[in-house]
Amino acid sequence: MVNDPADYAWSSYRENIDRCDMSSQIVTKHPIYLALGRTARQRADRYRSWVRQGLAASEALEIAEATRRAWPLGGATFHSRIESLVKTTVARNRWGGDRRSSGAGNVQGI
Repeated sequence: MVNDPADYAWSSYRENIDRCDMSSQIVTKHPIYLALGRTARQRADRYRSWVRQGLAASEALEIAEATRRAWPLGGATFHSRIESLVKTTVARNRWGGDRRSSGAGNVQGI
């Protein structure tokens, strides 16, 4: 999509590395982000370094597969929370992401 995450308009990256013109009223700092350092500068520097490391090939493949098949990406606890919200299973199926099927309006296979 972009070579630099700061160039993507809908990313919180610029906010997290303190490159926004003003403090966002939309972005809430995640507790894990806040634990990166005691000062805003320390957190921003550590976050920037972490993002620059990139993803392992296996992580990139997992994200691509979940996106392609419209599966939620997360662990069992996350899946359970999603299932309780949408009142259906979100288990990974062989199929998924086929918007042309008769069940395309259902939330199964999210």
